[in-house]
Amino acid sequence: MALEAAHRCLKTAQNIASASMTTASEPVIPIFEAIIIASAQTQTFLGPHLSTRVQMERNLKDILREIVLTLDCAEGMPRGLTKQISYVQRVLREYKTLLILDNLETVENLNGLLQFLLELPKTVKVLITSRMR
Repeated sequence: MALEAAHRCLKTAQNIASASMTTASEPVIPIFEAIIIASAQTQTFLGPHLSTRVQMERNLKDILREIVLTLDCAEGMPRGLTKQISYVQRVLREYKTLLILDNLETVENLNGLLQFLLELPKTVKVLITSRMR
């Protein structure tokens, strides 16, 4: 469902860009300049079979890395988690971004990740999937 939402947002943005609409009405589906998907899922379906994923975003540092790789700004990433968080927050201020975090229940140091999410700039919308209730 989260991926479907991301695809609809992306398709809407592409349709508006190609149609060069000049109406004053806002689209019902939000438009994002970047859609970032970070998943802590350990397995994925490949056809009818379950396969172990090679790359997983299991903690905040992994998610920060996924953000800078997706936004193509990894070369400026400083060392140290606190500096990396500040860098990513600064970069994200420049983009209307949809950040999808999949399988939140398997993330290490959940409190640190939640604090990071609470401090994200207003340009970022977050969609979280989890099996926790």
